[in-house]
Amino acid sequence: MGTLLMAAGCKTGNTGNTASTMAGAPMPAATAPPGTSEPAAAAALAMLAAEYWEKRLQADPIEATIDGDRRYDDRMPDESPAAFAAETARLQALRARVAGVAAGALAAGDRVTQALLLGQIDDDLSYGICHLDEWSVDPRSGPQVSYLRLAELQPVTTVAQGQALVARWRAMGPTIDQKIANLRRALAAGKVTTRDEVQRTLQQLDAMLAEPDGAWVLRGPAAVSHADWPRPAQTSFVADIDQAITTVLRPAFGRYRDVIQNEILPRARDQAHVGLTNVPGGDDCYRRLIKVHTSLELTPDEIHRFGLEEVARIRAETERV
Repeated sequence: MGTLLMAAGCKTGNTGNTASTMAGAPMPAATAPPGTSEPAAAAALAMLAAEYWEKRLQADPIEATIDGDRRYDDRMPDESPAAFAAETARLQALRARVAGVAAGALAAGDRVTQALLLGQIDDDLSYGICHLDEWSVDPRSGPQVSYLRLAELQPVTTVAQGQALVARWRAMGPTIDQKIANLRRALAAGKVTTRDEVQRTLQQLDAMLAEPDGAWVLRGPAAVSHADWPRPAQTSFVADIDQAITTVLRPAFGRYRDVIQNEILPRARDQAHVGLTNVPGGDDCYRRLIKVHTSLELTPDEIHRFGLEEVARIRAETERV
């Protein structure tokens, strides 16, 4: 979705002088000729779409790397409460600016871009309100899985890329500590994941921590030879990765594992309370996520009833066959 918005935003309408549009001035309300956009409105929308995408990548540098944007390879996301609050405020302000672009000044294609951008921002805000990542312990995409994938997703061919990778490996430790603080904060508020999720995550962490440093997936880039690098750069790259694993990553993953084992597991939800509605604020979050995933204003009961009706219909068709 973000890529679509970026592409649509950068190509929207006609170009023109946009100095005043980015200063918070209201967009002209005049109706554009059929099939065209007012130049100022179109340019402002394009810049807002580009701003959304750029700020998104800055807030989630891992997503940038996965998308092939290597500018932020040396960073990890800031998962502190202060960063979360700042990002929420930024998205709310950006939404107001996007909504302030007069739809009557936009051609049909640009109105679609505006609607998509507003919808994406609303989705981001809904995820933020739910704040699932604050209390989730996830065996599918937790740090013991997603961080390890970076060894493959962040290829190194130049000295600069190697230095960026080392910086990111070192930054993983503080980010894991932020995750630990978030888990504890959520636990104090009664928000905790399920026992099955915790136990599977612990199995992964135990298997990871049982391996010697040299066998860690995150050491993989150090095993690749770079014949075109100066010898001191190659030597330093390998030594820095080894040091990051020994002094930063292993201790951080160990702390993460201990908190999950000793603090989260004893209070994890049992099989009878696996649903999101068993988490404080879960009812509201569930409704918001229905809109995010279906784009429809449906209640949980309506979704459930639809599911039962579909199962009944499929069984009836199967019986006829």
